[in-house]
Amino acid sequence: APGHTLKMAIPGPLTFALPLAAPKRDVGEVIEEIANMVCNELEALADAGASYVQIDEPALPHPPLGISHTYASELINRVVKSFPGRVAVHICFGNNAGRPMADRRLNRLMNAMEMLECDQLVLEFANREMADVELLGRLSEKFDIAAGVIDVKNFHLETTEEVASRIRRCLDFVPVDKLSITSDCGFSALPRYLARQKMQAMVAGARAVRETL
Repeated sequence: APGHTLKMAIPGPLTFALPLAAPKRDVGEVIEEIANMVCNELEALADAGASYVQIDEPALPHPPLGISHTYASELINRVVKSFPGRVAVHICFGNNAGRPMADRRLNRLMNAMEMLECDQLVLEFANREMADVELLGRLSEKFDIAAGVIDVKNFHLETTEEVASRIRRCLDFVPVDKLSITSDCGFSALPRYLARQKMQAMVAGARAVRETL
């Protein structure tokens, strides 16, 4: 994608730790080593000229190795502090072949999310029929919000008006200058042709709303 400014996404320390079985070593030491590796990567990205990264943490809703949500958020914050630019944290409920991996209520994660020291939260809403969108009012007091309005776990192709309606719902709770539009998660579980059509629908829906503002 030459000539374009790109946003770099990288898995966070919780997500790297997610597939690990309980180690024979101290759990805290293992997780700290993973966090240090992610910090080193972010520092290298900054040195290479990156100014905006997204840390993906589908493991925050169910932290690995028995750690608490509080410790999980503190660990993410350690990583965030290693990057001098703009940092988004993507929190979702898993996207392995479109199968969620946790209780998908956002309200149980509010304390953990509000502890984060990032610039933007990237959250999924479309596949949960916009449930919990009202929580964005409270979250947007601290964070910019990127709201997922395209369902990547469903072969249904959204119409322009469906996307626009979801965006308007977000704008009921988030100031327009703090809202960005995205898909719920990545498109890895969908055919390429459908992923492209869904992205086109997302752009068309955002344009339709923007023209009314």
